[in-house]
Amino acid sequence: MADLASRVKHVSVEEGDGAGYDVLSFTDDGQELYIEVKATGGPIATEFFLSSNELAFSKIHPENYELRRLYGFDPNTLSASYYAIYGDLEEECNLTPINYRVSKASG
Repeated sequence: MADLASRVKHVSVEEGDGAGYDVLSFTDDGQELYIEVKATGGPIATEFFLSSNELAFSKIHPENYELRRLYGFDPNTLSASYYAIYGDLEEECNLTPINYRVSKASG
């Protein structure tokens, strides 16, 4: 277990925020676990944003993906409540697309 703990990596800090998850961790049996963390100061029902890359990663790795949803976050005490959502987020959540990336079509 200690060996696995030493291999945990804060990917979004060490490599940037484009991997589709924030933390590379491991299950008790050594399987990789990709953890995305979403935090808000509001109550449990507060909506939050998810990138298309994060959604796509959860679809590609549903057996190893976990979204940790922190709510009621208090920056003064660094405390929050949380729940976890496992697997393909498209199957587990209500999603509303709100943005598009736009570029001029060639021609």
